[in-house]
Amino acid sequence: MRIAFFTKMINARLFTSIFNRHKEDISVLYVFDKSCGKSEFNSVHLYDNDKDNTYEFLLVEKVEVAIIYGWSYKIPVSILHQIPFYNIHPSLLPLYRGPIPIIFQILNKEKKGGVTIHKVDENFDTGPIYRQKEILFSNNENFNSLNLKLSMCALHLLNEFFIDFKSNNITLCHQDNKKGSYYSYKDLEKYDFKETLGVTKDENFNYG
Repeated sequence: MRIAFFTKMINARLFTSIFNRHKEDISVLYVFDKSCGKSEFNSVHLYDNDKDNTYEFLLVEKVEVAIIYGWSYKIPVSILHQIPFYNIHPSLLPLYRGPIPIIFQILNKEKKGGVTIHKVDENFDTGPIYRQKEILFSNNENFNSLNLKLSMCALHLLNEFFIDFKSNNITLCHQDNKKGSYYSYKDLEKYDFKETLGVTKDENFNYG
């Protein structure tokens, strides 16, 4: 099975352990934004939004399913009709939709959260849910500590996803939009960054 993994290179290093666990059944095309420069991975596509925004390069690569984690670009509906996309989102959807859910969960002093894998539809973070995993937060979480916890949670869910996908056992449930919340970059203006998060406004923490 040929899969495409859309992410940042630092995430790709972490998720390699799961891909290696299933290496007898899957081959991975890593898709990074062209700004990442030279890659250490063998099978890579450097995404250029001016040239690749139809995502038809996935058809050339014969990709059967795409996984995204921390990908900033919207996936066009035309390719969603041909290849299923699944997003790893670090919150318990429909709560904390948006590009930087980890940040806002810390700023709002949440006591628990988790990770959701959902099928991608025409909007950001609104597609039907495959599975969620909940975890408790400590009282002194910062971005780095919580990002690591949620990444470990995501690895667990992705392993389950591959097992179910290979056996054609993916079941989905719709999100309850009445319970949803969305936070954008603009909402950050209401908060104090450095003290609460241990990061600055210039740091890139898109994991939506």
